[in-house]
Amino acid sequence: MTVGINAIKELVARCPLSMSEDLLQDLALYKTHKDKNVVMSSKALIQLFRSLNPQMLHRKDRGKPTEFSKEAKIQCYGELEAKGYIPGAEVLEVEENAEMEDGQDGWEIASMSEGDDEDGEWVNVQHSSDEEQTEVTEKLQSIPEDERKA
Repeated sequence: MTVGINAIKELVARCPLSMSEDLLQDLALYKTHKDKNVVMSSKALIQLFRSLNPQMLHRKDRGKPTEFSKEAKIQCYGELEAKGYIPGAEVLEVEENAEMEDGQDGWEIASMSEGDDEDGEWVNVQHSSDEEQTEVTEKLQSIPEDERKA
């Protein structure tokens, strides 16, 4: 029974409209079962529906209304919820404005501190694998052709 209720809970978490109200109420009645594992899985299902769609639960199973539950909106099939803002984003705007007031952000300061490339020309950078390739080609050229074929 525990495995079945947990499997249903996982299915409903991905597709909430697959659960009917009658089935949910029947599964919620298992919260008074004598097996502790069945009780825990039933309570987990109830908890899931408190956040997804509390109107499908009995009034006593809904719990106390919170700010989140008042703000939550039940979505219809295929409906997307696009937020126009991100809570807490106003803090980021304040930090960006403070950087702009300084006139420079971290990238410009780092690039100006190098100083040796002020005329904007390309700088050739040697890599350790380039050196290894030149050493291998020099060794191959030093070996006589008779030994290379063997």
